[in-house]
Amino acid sequence: MIEALRETSSKLIKEEEPNLKLRLLKNSIYPVIPALINETKAIINPSIDLSETSKEIKYLIGKIKTFIPPNEIIVHEERRSYPANPIAVLNASWIVRLEYMDDIYKLLGVSTVEDKFKTRVLMNEHTLKALELIEIHKNLAEGIIRASSPKEK
Repeated sequence: MIEALRETSSKLIKEEEPNLKLRLLKNSIYPVIPALINETKAIINPSIDLSETSKEIKYLIGKIKTFIPPNEIIVHEERRSYPANPIAVLNASWIVRLEYMDDIYKLLGVSTVEDKFKTRVLMNEHTLKALELIEIHKNLAEGIIRASSPKEK
């Protein structure tokens, strides 16, 4: 796969085109994307549903941006909740840090470097607390299930 990418890149570099960098990116990377997706799916845990994780990440980003701990997914239609996937929490937290921190600073009226640092520390603690709450939620759910299941004789 990498050899095919190098070969395609070297062919395009030899050609003189107006938007060489853009064409190089498009023509060398785009054809490889399906292979990368298949390779990734083969490497990661097959039990992880990427489409479901993606939806969960979007949901959790909304919670983080409004300072609600991202520890649980609430399904209002079914009147139930379940613990968030810790991987989704970490991904959502990073996305917020990379994409939305300026919005959060504005919302909180934070402008100094020191206050921005304190805000990032609080966001880190927020994420860690969410991960702890996920574990508690899972343990409670397992305890309730065990307690309500019929006892063996």
